[in-house]
This record gives sequence, C-alpha cells and structure tokens, in this order.
Amino acid sequence: MKNISKLVYLLVMLSGFEASAQNPKTDSLLTLLKTAKQDTTRVNNLNAISKEFINTGDYDLAISYAEKAEALAKHLGFKKGQAKAFKNHGTVYHYQGDYQKALDYYLSSLKIQEESRDRMGISASLNNIGIIYEIQGNYTKALENYLRALKIMEQIKDKNGIAGSLNNIGIIYLYQGDYPKALDYFLRALKIREEIGDKSGIATSLSNIGNIYGNQGDFSKALDNYLRVLKIREEMGDKSGIATSLSNIGIIYNNQGDFSKALVNYLRSLKISEEMGDKRGIGKYLNNIGGIYTRQGDNLKALNYYLRSLKIREEIGDKSGIAASFINLGIIYLKTGNNALAIEYGKKALTIGNEIEALDVIKSANENLSEAYQKINHHEKGLEHYKAFIAARDSLFNEDKKKKLLQSEMKFDYEKRNRLQNWSRKKKMPLL
Repeated sequence: MKNISKLVYLLVMLSGFEASAQNPKTDSLLTLLKTAKQDTTRVNNLNAISKEFINTGDYDLAISYAEKAEALAKHLGFKKGQAKAFKNHGTVYHYQGDYQKALDYYLSSLKIQEESRDRMGISASLNNIGIIYEIQGNYTKALENYLRALKIMEQIKDKNGIAGSLNNIGIIYLYQGDYPKALDYFLRALKIREEIGDKSGIATSLSNIGNIYGNQGDFSKALDNYLRVLKIREEMGDKSGIATSLSNIGIIYNNQGDFSKALVNYLRSLKISEEMGDKRGIGKYLNNIGGIYTRQGDNLKALNYYLRSLKIREEIGDKSGIAASFINLGIIYLKTGNNALAIEYGKKALTIGNEIEALDVIKSANENLSEAYQKINHHEKGLEHYKAFIAARDSLFNEDKKKKLLQSEMKFDYEKRNRLQNWSRKKKMPLL
C-alpha cells in the first residue's frame, strides 16, 4: 500500500493558469470593448477578455472572444494578436483535456511568433508545448522545449519567464525521480519569484518543493509548505491552485493515517475540478479517493474510483496518470487474489514507466509484479522483479542524493538570509 501514496505524490502536477470568479477586471474590459474601434487595441481587449474567462472557467465565452480576436487580427494583419488568440484557444483545450487540439493551437501560435521574431511569445509557446508533451509522458521533448524557452528568457532578461521555465524543468526531474536536480531548479525559481514579488509563482514553487519533501517522507515539512500555498491561493481566488493544494494536504493526511481528513480534502478538490471542467484534475482526485478506500480495506469502492479515473485518463491521453491507475488497480487485484489481472496491469504500468522514464512508476510496477509472481509460485520471475524494484527504489533516493538535497536547501537558506540582512541594512541607511 505504500506505493499508492508515494505514486500519488509524484503525480501532483501544478497548473500554470489562475482561476478566479468573475472580477472587476473582466467588467472593465467589457466596458472598454463597447467603445473600442476595429483596430489592434480591440484585438488586445478581446484576447484579454478571453483570458479572463479562461481564469473563471467560462470556456465557451473564452473560445468565443478568442475567435473574434483571431478573426479581427487576421483581417488587420496583426500577427501578435493572432498568435495570442491561438494561445487562448490552446489553453481552453488544454484545460478541457483535449491535448492534441491544445498542441495544434500552441504550435500555430509558435509558428506566427517565429515568423515575427517575437522572442517573448516564442518562449511562452515553447513552455506551453512542453507542458503538453509532459502530460503525454514525452519527457525528452518536454525538457527540450523548456530548455529552449529558458535560453530565450535569459537572453531577454525576463525574470518571470526564467522562473517559469526553471520550475517546468524541475517538474521533469521530479517525475524522473532526480530529486536533487528538481529541488535545485525549484529553489532557483523560488528565489527569483521572491525577488519580483510573484505571489502565484511563489505558491507554485513552494508546492513543488513540498512534493519533494512528501516523496522523501518528510510529511511535516511538506504540510507546512502546502498550508502556506493554500493560504496564498485562497487570497488570490485561484480555483485550480486551491484544488491542487487541498489534494496535496489530503495526501499528507492519507500518509499520516487520518483518512477522514484526507477524504474531505480530496472531495473538495474533486468538486472544484468538476465545476471547472478540468478533466485531468478529476482523474487525479478520483484516483486519490480510491487510495483512501484501498487503505480502509473497501476494495469494491476503491476499484470503482480507480476505474472511473482510468477512463478519464485514457480519454485525455494522460500517460503518467494511466500508469498510476494501472498500479493502483494492480494493488486491488493483489488484495482480492486476482493475480492474473494484477500481473496484466503491472506489465502495462511497467511498459509506460519505461517509455516515459518515470522511476517511481517503474519501482511500484516491479513491486506489484514481484508480489503477484510470488503468489503463483513463479519465484524466478518474482525475484527478477523484486531486484528491479530494489534497484529503482535505491536510484530514486540514495544517501548521495540526500546529501545533495541537504546542500541545496542549506545554500538556499544561506542566500535568503543574506538577502534579508542586506535589505535590512539598506532600510536603515539615512537618505542623502
């Protein structure tokens, strides 16, 4: 059962988009639109309104305004506005779980930006494209796009963009089980976000660092991070972020054996995701709820939630999520004595794990397979998968990695303390 919670930790992925209720900014933009001429300013307003409706989860309206922006931008020959409209289209499909359509729109946006040499736009599109590849489990392509985006952001000295790219690169290393590298990138992103006062970005970085602590088994530190993040996101009205934070907090309670608190948090996350039409979130939280019932011994309920989660994840092509569902289904079949199905799902999970180079998936799949083969007296096969399980487990977190993690953490704390001291000294200096 240990592999359930650990895998769920790995699969908590933060959304880069903010969600909030309809706000004065939307009203103000709609008012401006009434008097706007048929020019580039109107295109910009239409795109801005589309973005606000994305934030509030009003996807039909978001698409409607993006289409108007794209049509007018094309008529005016306003390439930048057209690219932004394509990006908004892509973001809606991204949220709705239609990743191929999202990718198509992001690539269309990138093409226009490359033609017009819009470096900031290019880097943003590269990040978006990287996110889609990441969700699809193509970590090599995802990392390639993130590194290209980072290089451009550094060239144009866009601190916000640099932090975003560093964060995305860190997520890839987190998925691959390279926690020292992941922590290094997350801490570098956090440092920049604190310098520029980016509250949303700070929340994202703290949450990702919390994920690493959770994978290490340091639940106290993870919970501290998640609670800080939840407070920030509630202040911002960030619905998607709130759902992720509640789920992360639920995972901590799950690991600590407080199943009732965990379930309350998961159900709140699920409700928010359903309201927003966030299919990936729905699949993730259904999976988490299944984990609660597994640990409580209610195998029938657990199976129901895992199958519902798997159905959604297969619909949207969420490879890492599909692997998690396969592993959790394998656990249920092991518990109920259906070793043939446990082996079938274990093999499926292992295939995906090897394909996307996800060590945690490889570890858990081999653990399930080892147990299943032992139960049917295929001891040679069982030993083979047990050795693979141990190798993956040791690769995920060995003593050398512990030392590197500690060094990264100490370095960050030292630099942060120095920045605070320098800021304090400057504050006390007399005006000349």
